[in-house]
Amino acid sequence: MKQYSPISLYIHLPYCASKCRYCDFVSVVGDETEIIYYLRLLEKEIGLYRNLMNNRSIKTIFFGGGTPSLISGQEMKRLMRAIKDAFNIMPEAEISVEANPGQMDSCKLHDYRESGINRISFGLQAIQDPLLKILGRRHNAEVFSQQIMKARQEGFRNINADVIFGIPGQDMEDWIETIHYLVSMEVPHLSCYGLTYEEGTRLFQMMKAGIIDPLDEDLEWLMFRKTIEILQGRGYVHYEISNYSKPGYQCRHNLAYWRNEEYLALGMAAHGYLNGIRYQNTEEFKDYESMLNQKTYPVSVRDRVSEDEFIKETMFLGLRLREGISLKEFQKKHNQSCFRLFDKEIQELIQQKLLWKDKDRIKLTEKGFDLANKVLVRFV
Repeated sequence: MKQYSPISLYIHLPYCASKCRYCDFVSVVGDETEIIYYLRLLEKEIGLYRNLMNNRSIKTIFFGGGTPSLISGQEMKRLMRAIKDAFNIMPEAEISVEANPGQMDSCKLHDYRESGINRISFGLQAIQDPLLKILGRRHNAEVFSQQIMKARQEGFRNINADVIFGIPGQDMEDWIETIHYLVSMEVPHLSCYGLTYEEGTRLFQMMKAGIIDPLDEDLEWLMFRKTIEILQGRGYVHYEISNYSKPGYQCRHNLAYWRNEEYLALGMAAHGYLNGIRYQNTEEFKDYESMLNQKTYPVSVRDRVSEDEFIKETMFLGLRLREGISLKEFQKKHNQSCFRLFDKEIQELIQQKLLWKDKDRIKLTEKGFDLANKVLVRFV
């Protein structure tokens, strides 16, 4: 019998209290009744995959959105019971939920912890109120501090904070203040992203209208370098371009993405990768509802990934990691060397001191991290 390796599970919960100005994810503002009805549909989708996943164990679960923390404690318990009944969840599985500061009282945190969730990712973004207002956020640093304290009281130790640099009006002092604040709060995992202006977002429209101006690219680069300097000096490992953790707190779910592993994705507009096929669920609620009520998978797009495309994905995802790509593991995964497709690109990038190679590994140099987009696009 074929031995299947454990995989990850992503669950998309698209509802938000309000739409942030920079967000281009599929999300909608919904009330409690709509959310509960969506969860019943999600339970039907979970049931459809029960038999398909008989031979696979789940090693990580990630509730993303949207804003999963809008779900009540009792509803989260019910959803987790449905997941555990349908799938083989490994005892040591990392189970994460995205949360907005201010949405998690002690009772909800207790229920989430009892349901099996053991990691929380808070969307802080900044600690300066004017910057939060520009982003369309509804909390402040004090609310975040209270959430961290309550989460720890309920037994959560594995906590992440998302923060953004390059916000219009933000200066280096603001950014350093935010990073030092999180270090002082002893948050063990930080995701530090540069702001992007995605077409269709409110922030993109404001930029086009001249209401706001993007930050200077050189200042953004200095913020990126300053982040590395501060956090590495405080014991954080810079293990991926945008991610830092204390030892033992790397996000195992995201590592599965960067290592180009398979994962099951459920929920409206969710993207998954199973058995060599990348698929996308429908983004239309009516279609999602109709297909599930007819007991059919709510998938709108299926693409079989060719071996060459699979190799390209492994390269540009794996090189995001500080550890880079193991040549031995690459050979085992693809039954060929990465040099078959990319010998020229790799040799040129090594000569430009953007890539570094030893006996079993290739990875970005420090210069390569600074110019990561330029490097990674060579493998697309």
